[in-house]
Amino acid sequence: MDMSWTESKFFKLYHNHEAINPADLSDDFEFMDVAADELNEVSQFINDNYVNIKVNIENVQSWTESRVYNQQLWIWIIHKTSKEKVALGIAELDEIRGEGSLEWIQVDSGFRGYGLGKALVNELLNRIALSGKFTSVSGEVDNVTQPERLYRACGFVGERIWHIYKRVT
Repeated sequence: MDMSWTESKFFKLYHNHEAINPADLSDDFEFMDVAADELNEVSQFINDNYVNIKVNIENVQSWTESRVYNQQLWIWIIHKTSKEKVALGIAELDEIRGEGSLEWIQVDSGFRGYGLGKALVNELLNRIALSGKFTSVSGEVDNVTQPERLYRACGFVGERIWHIYKRVT
């Protein structure tokens, strides 16, 4: 039997909280905390904005039961006029280690290019810095949305790369 392998590369970056930019948002948008009854919307938003990642309501619910869950680190960006939810950010905070972690950063494809991703990351960094010592983030190197570029523009640094190989039969 012939077996081949596929390779995926991932990066990991860090932010030391020494210089965090303000979360500049145009007057057309505003931040809003994710409400406890919006977990289904969170699941749907993630599924709508990722091609090869799918989560269900049970997955999202389990994240809220983790010891690193912090409700203040789950935020929407809302378009003020239409009230449409156009971006979502979810972060975690391990208060024992003092480590924040950006977990989900999505901007609806129709609203990319307005600086919403950068505003979302900076808002989460400012919130995490109130209790955390540093923040980490990881992602796929070859992702078409180029998340590494966004995180570096927000002050993240590092050169860690790891590879995951999967056997294809």
